[in-house]
Amino acid sequence: MFSLDRDLIPLGPAVGVARDTPPEVVLALAAAEAPYLARGLRRRPDVVEALKVAGAEAVLRACLSPLPELAPPAVGVELRRRKEALHLTLAAEDLSARMSQHAVTGHLSAFADFAVQAGLAAVTAEAGLPPGGLFVLALGKHGAGELNYSSDIDLVAFFDTDRWQLGEREPGRTATRLIQSLTQLLSDRTADGYVFRVDWRLRPDPNSTPVAQSTRFARGYYEAQGQTWERMAYIKARAIAGDVAEAGAFLEELNPFIWRRHLDYWALGDIHAIKRQIHTHHGHAGLSAPDFDAKLGRGGIREIEFFAQTQQLIHGGRPQGEALGLRARDTRSALAGLVELGAVSPETATALWTHYCTLRMIEHRAQVREDEQTHAVPADPTVRGSLARLAGFDTVAAFDALTQRLRSVVHAAYADLFEQEARDTPGLPEGGRIVLTGVEDDPETLTTLARLGFGAPPAVLARVRDWSRGHVRAARTDRGRQLLAQLTPRLLVALAGTGEPDVAFERWEAFLSELRAGAQALALFLAEPQVLAETLTTLVFAPRLARELARRPALIDALLSPGFFATVTAGVGEGLAAAARQPSLEEVMNTTRRAHREDMLRIGWQALNGHISPREAGHAYATLADATVQALLPGVAADVARRYAPSPAPFVVLGLGSFGGGDMNAASDLDLMLVYDAPDSDEAASVYFSRLMQRLTTALSMATEEGVLYPVDMQLRPSGNAGPAAVRLSSFRAYYDREAWTWELMALTRLRPVAGDVALGNTVSEIVTGVLTREGDDARIAADILAMRQKLAAHRPGHGLWDTKLTPGQLVDVEFLIQQALLLTRRADCLSPDLREALTRLTAAGVFAQAEAATLTTAIDVLGAVRQLLKLALETERFDPAAASEGLARRLAQATGTGSLAEAEERLRELALAVVTLRTALIGALPTDSAPLPR
Repeated sequence: MFSLDRDLIPLGPAVGVARDTPPEVVLALAAAEAPYLARGLRRRPDVVEALKVAGAEAVLRACLSPLPELAPPAVGVELRRRKEALHLTLAAEDLSARMSQHAVTGHLSAFADFAVQAGLAAVTAEAGLPPGGLFVLALGKHGAGELNYSSDIDLVAFFDTDRWQLGEREPGRTATRLIQSLTQLLSDRTADGYVFRVDWRLRPDPNSTPVAQSTRFARGYYEAQGQTWERMAYIKARAIAGDVAEAGAFLEELNPFIWRRHLDYWALGDIHAIKRQIHTHHGHAGLSAPDFDAKLGRGGIREIEFFAQTQQLIHGGRPQGEALGLRARDTRSALAGLVELGAVSPETATALWTHYCTLRMIEHRAQVREDEQTHAVPADPTVRGSLARLAGFDTVAAFDALTQRLRSVVHAAYADLFEQEARDTPGLPEGGRIVLTGVEDDPETLTTLARLGFGAPPAVLARVRDWSRGHVRAARTDRGRQLLAQLTPRLLVALAGTGEPDVAFERWEAFLSELRAGAQALALFLAEPQVLAETLTTLVFAPRLARELARRPALIDALLSPGFFATVTAGVGEGLAAAARQPSLEEVMNTTRRAHREDMLRIGWQALNGHISPREAGHAYATLADATVQALLPGVAADVARRYAPSPAPFVVLGLGSFGGGDMNAASDLDLMLVYDAPDSDEAASVYFSRLMQRLTTALSMATEEGVLYPVDMQLRPSGNAGPAAVRLSSFRAYYDREAWTWELMALTRLRPVAGDVALGNTVSEIVTGVLTREGDDARIAADILAMRQKLAAHRPGHGLWDTKLTPGQLVDVEFLIQQALLLTRRADCLSPDLREALTRLTAAGVFAQAEAATLTTAIDVLGAVRQLLKLALETERFDPAAASEGLARRLAQATGTGSLAEAEERLRELALAVVTLRTALIGALPTDSAPLPR
């Protein structure tokens, strides 16, 4: 019979500790690395004394000694004190490497049993209830006797109405109140701490059922609706409190549910779905990363448990599996049984058990630092160094090398296992059944789709069947049909996860019907569930992007590009480089539009799905606009030169407004100005550069077969729309020296060269700096700015709080405040076209007080984030919160740092009032300031 070392101790003592170090000394040394132990030493000198006098074994026995008859509050106090003594004792034994991982978890599990038994007995006695007929089962690590140092305990409670005789009291309500009392006794935090956090969510249908349920209901539930994940949970089920005899009979009745002699197709598919779900949510860290989740990460504890449990489900129901102990609750026995069965090699089982013990000991030493339910090996090298020393390593490097090595071994075994299983089994949604084959609708599938939120499940099934019949291009090949069949069950769940499954279904179907590289895209969605989720998110609450995808299916192919999901903050606009090399202006324009569209989609996608911040998105949009102008300009100049004459003088294209400030959004236009340096006598240059600017504007804004790039606004050039399209340098200097209005000087604060002659761009920047720093009439400037703000408020008052640009207290006020400060301060070192950077410089110069700067910074960040998201999502100017999708509402709440759309609106109102107050103090009031802010 194959056996694994039950009392394996894979880690040595903590640094500075030896195996024979007395317990009290171990704790004193470890306290420097573990604040929780330090607090325990201060609180419980009696435990330290007991360890010195009687030793660890005596203290551990005392922790489990029978309690006297006490009321529940007194029981709670005593259990909390005993748990603290238990933790200190086990920490001393673990950190000195005197006790194995198996023994540590065994003592923790035994105390959890004792605590639940004592607590249930106390609350039952206080309520005057009979003891027979009600019982508690432990599941998870508690049920397996493998409890963590700082674990929740997973419990379920049932009662048998035939045995639990309560007279006139209703069994269900009585049992629920009793279990709630038990939960409070164990979980409430008092001056003495808590005993255990209790999790009852593994009960049948936890979202709609009480914490205690009848055995009759439970048997019916598991027979009719039990899921594969629940079967896996019940592998570890163990009776720990109450009527243990009744509990044993109940578990015996569940055996056919847990241990099937033959797994059907859907059960196997469910096993794979659970495996994929684990990785979707917890498997992101690479095996080489020093920081990882020891429980849920790749190569972690969960993979070893899953390795054993899935094979227990597959083989444990068969007679041979039962005989070999494959129904064992604990991981060690399961691995040994799999070796005897021939399903796992002795070498693999030994390696997995050794690494399991190592990871569990690392997990315990991470938890003993602060009594937190953490499984994380942190990225911070200082904290990781503390954990490494507790694990017995002198250096972080040695600790990292160990964890990388063992995680690689674990994950390799785990991956090999699932490579041997059928990979084409579609995953089932948790909580229901989805059957897509056959002529008639499967009733359980209709019920499942209704529970998921679909309004017309029969219509959904009919259209899904149409897909597989070749009604969409992606399913017109055997490979495409196979991939779509695998994808569809999890797709339906993902559609429901958007919060608007019917809208999501309609947009997904339109998207699917346009897929050109269908099999390739479907394979991507199967391999990367996160990409599927983000695609659906984009389709549902960003109609602007969804419309663009539907209108231009070639964009879908961009999803298949390896670089699509690379962070756009690096490399944006690189695809535009090929545009300048095209032989004709028409090809330059079309090539630019194609590359531009892909980058716009990438930026919007990543901002929408939280991969980049709204501010990063604003900079990325501006960088893309720079690259677009720079890509078009050579082709435009060459075309003008070919038609008329070569360029007679150097020139520079300038960006203003949000473009100049480097903070654009998905719907921004381009504020442009062109300045050229030709002698005043050269009239031909004026004609040439006017044509050049007109051609550039056309190249940017004209609709071609590939679409439009940007609307262009030239009102910020000297004399606005009445002025020339291109400005001579001498005229530029003279105009801003003598003729410019205050609003034009404000616009100059956001001017930035973006393309053309670098030296000329520097010259223009120097002129602008000179204009903005020269002496002037402060009173006139301040009066002009107030008059302009009042005029703007009268003609463009904004559409309410969600119009984060024009409504009083929104970004227009922020911009006016910063630009006024720049014009009145006249300091070159404060100038920056980036509003946030200018604010930082002005604050450092003492122009704004810290509180004022904090208000404006928050306004820039929060209002800018909301504006980014709304411009991405909406096709209209006005946002109606009542019509917002759940996904968009969630994103907007996140952007404002709140938990709901209502809270977000209140946050905007508070921020607007703060900005209005500041604008009133520093610029002046508007006639509308006394009115309530519009919704």
